[in-house]
Amino acid sequence: MFNDASMEWQVAAQAYLQRLGAAEYGSAIAAHRKARRSVRTYRHNPSEYMRDLVAALGRNDEEQFKAIKMLQGYASEIGV
Repeated sequence: MFNDASMEWQVAAQAYLQRLGAAEYGSAIAAHRKARRSVRTYRHNPSEYMRDLVAALGRNDEEQFKAIKMLQGYASEIGV
């Protein structure tokens, strides 16, 4: 199935995606509130960056995940 090295990067990738999702959601909900809209009307849509990372993780493609993160991660909500 998976070796230990494969599992380690997947766990780290999942933790990164968790932090990224929380940061994106927090930022978007704050902007929604600032616009004086009801929180109940907010519908979250993950960024294309996050969707690409999730797809790479789903394919178990470590190199692609790291390449996307390296090239576009600086502009994400968490900056890394």
